[in-house]
Order: sequence, then structure tokens, then C-alpha cells
Amino acid sequence: MSNWSAPGVLPLKAIRPHATNYSFLLTPRIPQEPPVPNSRPAAILKLRCPVCKEGETFKSAWKMHETCPVCGIRYERESGYFLMAMFFAYVLGALVLAPVGLVLYLYHVSAYWMIGAFIVAAFIIYWPIFRYSRIIWMHLDELLDPRDL
Repeated sequence: MSNWSAPGVLPLKAIRPHATNYSFLLTPRIPQEPPVPNSRPAAILKLRCPVCKEGETFKSAWKMHETCPVCGIRYERESGYFLMAMFFAYVLGALVLAPVGLVLYLYHVSAYWMIGAFIVAAFIIYWPIFRYSRIIWMHLDELLDPRDL
């Protein structure tokens, strides 16, 4: 480190000979955000494990991991475990398709176009609804009946 910091400016040691290194005062400190614990809504949106809220649940578009890659819990507690997820899929589908139907009805679209629009919309939203209905069911089940680890 040179004695001069900038042209025409005396170094700190020339002003205060007893001063040591005050460079930490000149460098801006960027405050570190404290680590945020994984919240359940964030874990649902990120499609994460209902127990540890970190492990990924899906290994491909349609296939789920059998166990969590992080904490190792088995996702399917019993045979037919995801049948209740069909209820959530029905509700999520209705929440999306009802406004589509209402808009088409208000614009006086013919029944044939309305049916076609429903079919296209159903194909578009089926994949996310499939995934989120399973995740919502697993998280609700974990809230109601926590697992003993």
C-alpha cells in the first residue's frame, strides 16, 4: 500500500502518525440479510418437501421422487395417498377455468368456441395444477398429521 491515497491528499499517517489502518471506514459495508427460515408458503411455491421444506419433490415434469433427497422422508405415506390431491386439482382448475368461462360468456362467444377455449386452457393449466395439487395436499397433511422423525 502506498503512502499517498490520491493526488494532493495527505496520507492518514501524515495527519495522525499514531493512526493504524482505517481502511475499514472507507469501504462501504453491505448489510447481510439474516437467513430466512423456510416458510411453508415459500416451500409450496417452490414445490419443496413438506417436512424439511428444502428437498425437491419432482424429478421430472410428471415424476416425483419417492423420498426427499434432503431429509429422506417417504412422500407417499400409504397406498392411494394422493387421491385427496384430486380434490385440490378440481378446486384449482375451477379457480382458473371459471373466470375464463365468465369472460367468454360476457363477450357472447359461441358454445363451440367456448368448449374449444376450455379444452385448450385445461391442457395449458393441467401440468401446474397436477404438481401444485400434490404439493398443497402434502403440506396440508403434514400440518394436520406431522410425521415423527
